[in-house]
Amino acid sequence: MANEPAKVSWKTLATWLVMGVLFFAVYQANTTRDERLSFPELRELVESGQVTELRVATENGLGRARVRVGTGSRPVEPRPIADFSALEREGVAIRYEPEGTSPWWALQLVPSLVVALLFWQMTRSLKNPKVGAMGFEPAFVVSTDAVRLTGLAEARARLEASVEAARSGGSGPRRILIVGPPGSGKTQLARAAGVDSGAPMLALAGSRFVEMFVGVGTARIRKCFELAATVPLGVFVIDDVDAFGTLRVLADKEGRHDERAATLLELDNQLDGLVPLPKGLIFIATTSRVDLLDPSLTRPGRFDLRITLGGDGTASFEPN
Repeated sequence: MANEPAKVSWKTLATWLVMGVLFFAVYQANTTRDERLSFPELRELVESGQVTELRVATENGLGRARVRVGTGSRPVEPRPIADFSALEREGVAIRYEPEGTSPWWALQLVPSLVVALLFWQMTRSLKNPKVGAMGFEPAFVVSTDAVRLTGLAEARARLEASVEAARSGGSGPRRILIVGPPGSGKTQLARAAGVDSGAPMLALAGSRFVEMFVGVGTARIRKCFELAATVPLGVFVIDDVDAFGTLRVLADKEGRHDERAATLLELDNQLDGLVPLPKGLIFIATTSRVDLLDPSLTRPGRFDLRITLGGDGTASFEPN
């Protein structure tokens, strides 16, 4: 099913741009830092008249100097303070300063600041209701496009009747699982549920809930159902729910669980948890690998109705 491209705010782009500039600055500073002048080289520059002033940071009897050469500056290898005092007696102006006031000391904090800024931006993206979970902005739409289905008239009528019953406050099935081999018409049948009834429909691929960052998938599931609560007479479709609804595995040696498992649990809770399904909402999930789904999805009572499509255009209906 087609999804609208995620929108990226200008603030997010500006944040990434600033972080990129800071990383480049740190890289340049590290590159320059490695090109240290030896003390004999510094003395040669002094004797040739190219050095008129030195800035020396002092710590524990050692001096860390920086000398301006041409349009830039280069660090000098650490030397005892007495060596720099000898240059001072030869007429070189030296400005001594504590180690903590050196510009290089401040520059060493940049990587930590960049990491903190990145963490803040990720946290803000997950919590900001305007942006949603990492730029995720789902929306219910009303589609009038014709849906062509061959040999699935009964399944199409059954789905349309379920939507109409829910919209009128009836007790028809509101959590429906459509299974069948690839090409059997699952996606088209799910689309037809909204098109035939004219109900607002939110249609997303299961892969949209699979991300690298922990918690993004659960946040997207939660956001979709929060949106569904504001549109109580609609259809919410997740195509290929097996993208994250497969059998859960045990935690690894460090105690971490698969991100998809957390997303699956959030879907379970929204469908049949402490908070009831939004009134009038029809939830439809499709899969071509029902054998791989986690038992929490296929257990009795999780879905009200299972529609099984055959490759020859047949369909069967059974309570789940």
